[in-house]
Amino acid sequence: MAAARGFGEGRVGRLRIDFAASLALTVLPRLLGTFRERLPKVRLDIHEMTATSLQLDALRGQSIHIGLLREPPADEAELGFKTVLTEPAVAVSPSAHPLATQRIVKVA
Repeated sequence: MAAARGFGEGRVGRLRIDFAASLALTVLPRLLGTFRERLPKVRLDIHEMTATSLQLDALRGQSIHIGLLREPPADEAELGFKTVLTEPAVAVSPSAHPLATQRIVKVA
């Protein structure tokens, strides 16, 4: 009974996560560290998946439980999304470029 209760409460079991490669050094270590602190008995199966479309298909087919993407597709109604990290965009240019001396560059 205790094992069944633990599984139902998310304290034991298995969680399958696929992630975009670019998240391996940013958000992923912190998320996994926090997860392991809170639920140390849950087994994590973590795999890199390079294409967002593959992650979405895996989620729809329930072969993974969580997908970590760079951004959600605009036309996806079947799945739910939660933002876990936002990053600033940085413009890089040659030092001789007129915009190189500006602290903030407008995208336009």
